Amino acid sequence: MSLAAQEALSAERSRHGISTSKRQPARRNPGGGRSELSNDARASLQVEKERRIQQSLQVEKKRVSRGNKKNSSKNKKLAAEYNISNKKKKINYTKLKKVWKSFATEDDQEPGLKVLYVKDFIKAVDKLDLDWGDDKCDRKFDSLDKNHDGVLAWEEFCKIMVRSGE
Repeated sequence: MSLAAQEALSAERSRHGISTSKRQPARRNPGGGRSELSNDARASLQVEKERRIQQSLQVEKKRVSRGNKKNSSKNKKLAAEYNISNKKKKINYTKLKKVWKSFATEDDQEPGLKVLYVKDFIKAVDKLDLDWGDDKCDRKFDSLDKNHDGVLAWEEFCKIMVRSGE
């Protein structure tokens, strides 16, 4: 607490007969009720509160900017070293629909229903520019295939937009 705030509080305490010694607990004035702070004390406390808020905001801002700079430079170095992009691939509905039309085939069980088999799913993932290996494609296919029928319907395939960042 700033010196001005301490002095204002001390003046208010003495004015209202409040003791702050270690041996006796703090007491209110004998008139009872809630004591009002003077305008000087109230203004001093407000200044102190605003100063602390500003100080904490500055500390947080420095901490965040320092952390971002460190991580950003490390990530850029690693991306350059391994020739990779650290930006996530964006999959939108139009791109997904285009890939679906290219790779979906008619289901053997239900004529007229288009589905994706695992081999077609792997091709579709490559077309979407997702850098997934065959193992990851198999795991993703299994996680997307909710009814475990071995094929992906359009509704199941659409969930790849959400899960592509995993």
